[in-house]
Amino acid sequence: MRKEIQFLLSKNNLVYAEKIVEKLYNIQPGFRQKYGDEGRKLSIRDAAYHLPFLAESIVADDPKIFTDYVAWVKLLFQGLNFPLT
Repeated sequence: MRKEIQFLLSKNNLVYAEKIVEKLYNIQPGFRQKYGDEGRKLSIRDAAYHLPFLAESIVADDPKIFTDYVAWVKLLFQGLNFPLT
């Protein structure tokens, strides 16, 4: 089952990344105006980078892999002055 989830996350990486960014932009409507189309594209690219860490944590049955990664991303986002909500 975990390998199937990893496969689905890998196969549909861009689709999931687009959905993540769509949800984020709905939660933070000011992002559209602030970052424009280029920012949206970069956000999708970045979201696609995050998903393999989630997939690996699922395969390894080790949520710490992903939570450690999320902690690092939070620090990165703070440094970039992105809101964490």
